[in-house]
Amino acid sequence: MIDYKNFPTDCSNIIEPYLKLYGFKLHKHNKEDFINYYTNDNYYVMISMLENFPQIGVSWAFLDMNLKLISPSLINSLLNINSKEEVMFYKEYQSSNNLNDYASEMQYTIAVMEKFYKPILTEDIKLDDVQWNT
Repeated sequence: MIDYKNFPTDCSNIIEPYLKLYGFKLHKHNKEDFINYYTNDNYYVMISMLENFPQIGVSWAFLDMNLKLISPSLINSLLNINSKEEVMFYKEYQSSNNLNDYASEMQYTIAVMEKFYKPILTEDIKLDDVQWNT
């Protein structure tokens, strides 16, 4: 078991207020798995601290209503997200922020969502479009 007791608190203090702005609510919390699922009743956002373990990092993904992963590469293609731009954003963010704990990694996750994925959060772009274009 991972000795990280702040995951639920950090999620409720950092991730939840941000996602709530876009109509998301906590749907499922797997305390043992360190994964939270948030839904807006159209799709899910999964937040996990295990993907990069033992390195400190927070992973996230969009899931359909059956909790099936929606292809990140298809989403990035739909949004015209340039991988070089993402890398540059990470470097810039890291140079001005300390990313050495899960709370700061959650802040970075929010920054990435806000910069690159906001059209999905606002549902200006529907994830159904991604699924059916596979």
